[in-house]
Amino acid sequence: MTLKPMWRKLFACFPPHVPERRVLLFTATLEQRLTRVEEGGWLVRLGVTPAAQHLEVFATNTVTTVADDNGATTESYAVADSLKQRYLFIPNMVKLAYLVASIRAAGTEQSTIVFTNSCMRCEVVRLTLQLLGFPVCSLNSVISQKHRVDNLATFKLGIARILVATDIASRGLDIPAVGLVLHYDLPKQVSTYLHRVGRTARAGREGLSVAFVTEYDVNLVRRLERKMDCTMTLWKAKGVNEKEVLKLLDEVSAAKVQAKIQVEDQFGRRVNTLKVHAAEKRARQREEQQQQQQQETTARVCRVASKEDNTSKALCCTPCRTKTPLSCSRKKKREKSLKKRRRADA
Repeated sequence: MTLKPMWRKLFACFPPHVPERRVLLFTATLEQRLTRVEEGGWLVRLGVTPAAQHLEVFATNTVTTVADDNGATTESYAVADSLKQRYLFIPNMVKLAYLVASIRAAGTEQSTIVFTNSCMRCEVVRLTLQLLGFPVCSLNSVISQKHRVDNLATFKLGIARILVATDIASRGLDIPAVGLVLHYDLPKQVSTYLHRVGRTARAGREGLSVAFVTEYDVNLVRRLERKMDCTMTLWKAKGVNEKEVLKLLDEVSAAKVQAKIQVEDQFGRRVNTLKVHAAEKRARQREEQQQQQQQETTARVCRVASKEDNTSKALCCTPCRTKTPLSCSRKKKREKSLKKRRRADA
């Protein structure tokens, strides 16, 4: 949904003009139409004289997403200058071992967010790190709302320095002291990537973003770099290399197997239930769309039919001016013949 009808409704609800009143608008997505509020005459309706009209747009977030007039995000992306974007090219089979090595190399003194693309993988990674002794919590749509709030508070307070999350935590959360963002799974959309890296390097602080690139993600990284007009550099951290990862492989693999079993037992039924509900919801939406299309088609046919009926009635009933329609000429002939018969009878 675009923001245009939303801010129009907001402006319509404003009380009459009050002297020296200030109006502040906050939005996470900067739409180009919002910077042209004066064109709609809304400032004049609010009592702001043309001489006093002044609109300033401040992009305070590390990520500025600009949307066009149709609500679609443009290809203009920007990140904070204090953000360092790095990548780590690793085999897909040992990705979790590299994650453990990366967290140990970065240290647990700073807050770290690990992003995944699915809820089950999020819980497997979280439980694996927990079994290995890391202070970690998770945030995804599988866990209950109460647990989400508790986990987020635990992470903000610094009790758990590592947050494993899906894209549910990529926007709308104010966590100012995040020093490291790890993309365990790369997102497919540039906007999602930008919202992820926006969790770090906030309010002028420095931040680091590391993307785990496997043999299946090369084209995806190139597309992200091309759209953002930037180049990620290789992350060179002490302790993150093949030699150190091989030392961790047995320990991490055993913890991963145990984590998978526990997660499937704990969340398997819930995930399947959510999938069934999502499928049913999509089916209902398709049925509603089909019914709406049928209703629109029926209404369109009725309008065309009524229009044709009105046109035919107009041709028969309206007086003819230039060219007499056939129906009207027949009617006149009948009237003349009736008049002749009446005269003859009289």
